[in-house]
Amino acid sequence: MPLKIGFLKNKITKNVNSKTKNGVLKMIKTSLKDLRNIVKDVNLEIKAVDKRNVDRVNLLNAKVALLKEISAYVKSYEWLIQKDYKSMIMDFCNCKLDYSILKTKYKLSDDCAKSTVAYANERLRKRIGADTLDLINRGEIETAKKRFYVCSNKADIKDCLLKDVYDLLPNPAFNPIDLNSQEAQQAFHFIKTYSRTEMQRRFSTIDKEALKYVLYVVTGQSTKQVDKFEEYIDALFETDNN
Repeated sequence: MPLKIGFLKNKITKNVNSKTKNGVLKMIKTSLKDLRNIVKDVNLEIKAVDKRNVDRVNLLNAKVALLKEISAYVKSYEWLIQKDYKSMIMDFCNCKLDYSILKTKYKLSDDCAKSTVAYANERLRKRIGADTLDLINRGEIETAKKRFYVCSNKADIKDCLLKDVYDLLPNPAFNPIDLNSQEAQQAFHFIKTYSRTEMQRRFSTIDKEALKYVLYVVTGQSTKQVDKFEEYIDALFETDNN
């Protein structure tokens, strides 16, 4: 089904912003207009796609799902802080991104209307990710989703880390430490090392037959081999007495 979301229910037209004249993809900026345009493109392709092309259909469905999330977030307007701006941008979106509503209802000059929308677009870039729409357009859905979740504060670090590691973490707090410092880099490395994604990657490189046998030994089912791996087994079952 075509994607239809609130103020994005515009007639489907060609998105000239997403392609050059020779059909080569170029960078899509993140703005209210670009969000509307990429939705139009997805709608257009959903109508035209060969349903037998399963990979393409699945990709389009993934685009639709993420665009729905992003559009719902945009329609919440929680990404705008100032109430005056929020009211103006709500009207702007509800009027199909027509600047005239800002000029007539709020008595803004042409320059002020444009600067108001520019401010909203800048806020949007910060809260959904500067390259998120471009990533969606290029089919990099998982990367786009991660970018959106992090920028919109939807990401839950608890879902990314092993439970025991998460339980050890201190509460998040601001610190003026340089993120390029050795301490900060070590902290980043720690989080990455014990992330579920990294563990899954490392697990995929392990020989499963060898892993079976190692588990057989360390769980005490092969007492003859325990002495050979005593150092590893002791380290594995070591407890913190502090």
